[in-house]
This record gives sequence, structure tokens and C-alpha cells, in this order.
Amino acid sequence: TEIYTLSLHDALPIFYAPGVATFATLLYAPQLSETKTVTDNTNPGVAGSGSSAAVGVQENDNLTYDISGSNSGQDAANGTTVVDQLPAGVTYADNATATVGGTVVPVSYDSGTNTVSADLGTVAPGQSYDVKFNVTVNSPATDGTVIDNTANLSYTGATLGNPGGTSASATAVVSAPDLAITKEHEGTVTSGAPVTYKITVTNHGSAPTQGTVTVTDTPGDGLSGEDLTSDSGDFTCDQSTLTCSDSSPIPSGASETLTLTATVDQAHSATVSNSATVSGGGDGDTTDNSATDSTNPNQSADLSLD
Repeated sequence: TEIYTLSLHDALPIFYAPGVATFATLLYAPQLSETKTVTDNTNPGVAGSGSSAAVGVQENDNLTYDISGSNSGQDAANGTTVVDQLPAGVTYADNATATVGGTVVPVSYDSGTNTVSADLGTVAPGQSYDVKFNVTVNSPATDGTVIDNTANLSYTGATLGNPGGTSASATAVVSAPDLAITKEHEGTVTSGAPVTYKITVTNHGSAPTQGTVTVTDTPGDGLSGEDLTSDSGDFTCDQSTLTCSDSSPIPSGASETLTLTATVDQAHSATVSNSATVSGGGDGDTTDNSATDSTNPNQSADLSLD
């Protein structure tokens, strides 16, 4: 093998090696952020954002959803839209507004899809946007219901035409009443004798009742002369229908007691059953809204002189 060296006059030998040429191209792109909050206008102080939930919203409360962000990129975002499909548990309550850089832009509500949409148009670098609208918490509601609401943001880069998007959520947790009813007789049930039933209505929910609470008693065969009263006087009772109503709030954890008196028919020897139900008050859980007391009566002696 022969090695040749190329020299220029008396200069050092020149050696050639592979080289790499690097080119840098600066690409401009929009970078839009998005955050979402929920605020309870009826109960100030109840609010949430992201993973921090608004705990304690109640039935019929008015909530505001606020969707906001900015463009921290080096390019404008064209065709920017915010789309928010409302979840179950709330109803759109108007007052929708949208702005980009302080300028009002179109926003609308579609009742067919239950969706709020804002057409933000172009969001320039450094500009901010904001979308707000109100909803009402539905009634009745089940205590502890979680309402998750997500808004989706989409746009197209002005220079490269590349699509982009993001989403943000806000969560509310409902506090609602949960009424339960129990019923039991006192003492011994005897044919031909008076009998007393105690009916207890308890609010096991985390919020007071809203609206009218109604208790209805349904006597079974073998009972007559029924009389239904409220122990505290908070319920107003109608003896013709054996119903009692209370429009004042029953606080969380509180109970109300009613008393039914009747007479067991002398000739009745079969099981004596008496039922009661509770309804209204914004109670969304009806699984514990009825109670029945059933017992076999003792037979009393029917003495007569011939």
C-alpha cells in the first residue's frame, strides 16, 4: 500500500475528513393555555378549579363557569373556538359572554346538544381570552353527586396551518337532602283496642330540605278511626287524606316525628299493616322513603251477658 501526501510548498500535510453541515429553521407556532373555574353565586365562597372541586353546591344554586387563557406562543391562532357540552345535573341559565383581548366575540347556546360555543376568531401572541356562562343546579339531586364539566379549545396556527388544542375541567359536588322514614307501633297491638304508631322523618343528607315535605299514611285492613298529628307542630295535617306537609327547611341531621292513632277492629285477627311515605323537599334518593309496620294482633276476650 502506498501513501501519498499532498503538500503546498513547505506547509504541513493536509488531511481530509467527513463533515456535517447543520441548518436551523425557526418555526413560529401559537401556544394557547386554558383554565376553568366554577363559582357558586348563591353560596359565596364555594368554588373550584381543576382538581380542586367546589364542594357544597346545592339544588337550585346559580353557578358561573369561567374559561380563560392566553397565547404565549410566537404565532397567532386562527379559527379559535371553545366548546363546552354541559353535563347532567345542571341547566343552562344564560348570561354567556366571550372576549378576546377585551373585545366582545360571539358566543351561543345550542339547546339541542346542550352545548355552549364561543367563536374567538384570531388570538394574537400575548392576547388573552375569557368565556363565561351561568347554569342552575337541578332539583331534586342526590347528595354527593359529582358534576364534571369540560371545555375543549381548538385552533389552527396562522403561519404553518398546524392544528392545536387543549381542554380544561371544573368539578362541583352537590350537597342535598336525603329523607328517610321509619314507622313502628307502641306497646301491644290487640284486636278491639287503640294502637299508636310513631312515624319519624330524618334528613340524612348534607343540606337542608328545599320546598314542601309531605308525609302520607296508608292504613291497612283492620284499622279504623285514624288520626294523624305532628308532635312538634311543624307539619300541618289533613285528616281526610292522612297527609301532613311542612314547608320549612328540615336541617341536615334533624328529625320530625308524627303520631298516628287508630283502633284495631274487634273481629280482625289477620296481620295489621300500616305504611307511610315521605316525598318532596328536594330529596333525590327515594330508596328509603317508605316504611311499613306489620304485626299480628292479640285477641281480646269478647264478653257478653245473655
